[in-house]
Amino acid sequence: PLRPGPYICAERDMGGLPYWLLQNGSSIKLRTMDENYIYYVDRYLIKVFEKVRPLLFKNHGPIIMVQLENEYGSYEACDGNYTLHLKNLTMTHLGRHVVLFTTDGAFDDTMIKCGRVKGTLTTVDFGAGSDVQNATLVRRRYQPSGPFMNSEMYTGWLDNWGLPKSRVDTPVLIDTLRQLLDMGASFNLYMFHGGTNFGFKSGASDNGAFQPQITSYDYDAPLTEAGDTTDKFKAIRELIDKVYPGRVTAPVPRPKKKMALYGITMKRMFGLKTLRQLMNHTVQSTYPLTFERVGHVRSSDNS
Repeated sequence: PLRPGPYICAERDMGGLPYWLLQNGSSIKLRTMDENYIYYVDRYLIKVFEKVRPLLFKNHGPIIMVQLENEYGSYEACDGNYTLHLKNLTMTHLGRHVVLFTTDGAFDDTMIKCGRVKGTLTTVDFGAGSDVQNATLVRRRYQPSGPFMNSEMYTGWLDNWGLPKSRVDTPVLIDTLRQLLDMGASFNLYMFHGGTNFGFKSGASDNGAFQPQITSYDYDAPLTEAGDTTDKFKAIRELIDKVYPGRVTAPVPRPKKKMALYGITMKRMFGLKTLRQLMNHTVQSTYPLTFERVGHVRSSDNS
């Protein structure tokens, strides 16, 4: 499956949307049919679809499904005209034979109600230990027919600065996967391979307080951020081989070589007075401005 956006979440800075969309302050309404937003959405997606088209399954490529937006039912706008526009734009440029789908939380009717798009496959997302049967019932209320799919089956969870490392017990994950397999459901493991949020490009959660994500996106995934296998990887492999004997034929990846990391000595370069002298452009304002309003991607660009 491919998630072209424009909003992708994935714990990326502003969900992958470019910072300069906010240069005009609160006048733009993100993820809606606001002309100040949709103009750039169309330009972006049309370019993406030019690159995607040759890679579609119908053209003997690896892309079998294309997602519209991401968990849109969790966003307050609930603009059905916007999601319908994305569907029509995608079909116009990729054709009518591409499987389009949406992804939303499975335990709140409002999420699926606002996130689903008529004429596309409604999928849900949840993690290990969730009530699979209840998720099925909620989804069936909005799409009685068609395959049941968890398009984001969480194998772990993200990490925030200042909080303990997230862990998902392997037996709990395997039990949930077994339930999905027993009922003939489809699932996409998220994440299968841990990754990295390079630089200052990670996102943040808003659970009543600002909670930025750390640089690592290891996610307690079956394959670590370094690409090494885990007990979780082995358990998933054994489960699939048990349900579908003879289908698991790919070799197990070997552990990756690691480099030794030593202490880093910080050297003084210059003081604040010197830094001020190096500034060749200043902006004066009566009130504090956001970084976007003064043309900076993020605070790190001011260094």
